[in-house]
Amino acid sequence: QRLALNYLSAIDKPESFGAEDPYAIHANRAYLYFNQDRYPEALADADAALAIRKTTDMQMVRLRILARLGKHRQVIEESRTLLSAMPAAPLPDMQRAGLLETMGLSLLQTGSNELAISVFSSALTADSNLVSALYPRGLAWHKQDKTREALADFKLYLERNPAPPAVFWGDYGVAHGANRDYAGGISNMEKAVAFYPFDINAEAELGYQAMKGNQNRKSRKAFRKAIETQTLAIPYLEGSEQEAYRKKQTLLKEEYTKLDKVFGLQVYATRTDLNDDIVQRDVDTLQGAIASQAGVVGSWRPPLIGLRN
Repeated sequence: QRLALNYLSAIDKPESFGAEDPYAIHANRAYLYFNQDRYPEALADADAALAIRKTTDMQMVRLRILARLGKHRQVIEESRTLLSAMPAAPLPDMQRAGLLETMGLSLLQTGSNELAISVFSSALTADSNLVSALYPRGLAWHKQDKTREALADFKLYLERNPAPPAVFWGDYGVAHGANRDYAGGISNMEKAVAFYPFDINAEAELGYQAMKGNQNRKSRKAFRKAIETQTLAIPYLEGSEQEAYRKKQTLLKEEYTKLDKVFGLQVYATRTDLNDDIVQRDVDTLQGAIASQAGVVGSWRPPLIGLRN
């Protein structure tokens, strides 16, 4: 793709290649720039192609580019315009479904969750094989506190896409936890932290769910990992971001303390060996000031008694 992009980019004046070629050059370059995550250049070529000839495919590519640039409200408005023109120029089901999915993703980003659910459902009605719409619809259900519906969409998505993106496992685990299925939540959060070993939120979520599921060792381990990761990150942060990390770390330490061992046993041994003389006023000794020691310390604290939600 990069080699193709280099050749196409070397053409300074696509309009000199005849009636059809300029559109093809701009359109292909827009696709290639999009695949290379070069969205401003992709948008410029998509606009140039559409100025030559309006096609539904290129209009939909342009909407996806705008979404990647974070212009979600513009995506929603232009999607509505395309949909309203459909009675005069109806789209094939797959194109209509793709357009609705793009619109639904932008609605989800702007917090219009209920409308996003409706739009994703319309997309799935137009094309029942559009598996990619199930995952974001599940997210929208979850944001509406409808965890059963969210889990149903996530489960169906996983059945039809056995190799989901890594980020899916965290969302699936959180939904299980919200539905009080801590066994399922813990299993999926463990997959999430395996993909993202330094994700503090994922480790903390695993810790909370393991606590609620009465798996204290697993909970302690997750909280400890989250606290250690925060300790590494805090020196590199500044201002309000650093303060937010410190507050969250304090909360996690409180949770970790609740899970601390009731009984403790510590074995220790220390050796003092000073080869040089220590000479001070009124003091002259060849031995260490602190004697070598060895011993065992046992500890016990009253167990924490309370209720867990």
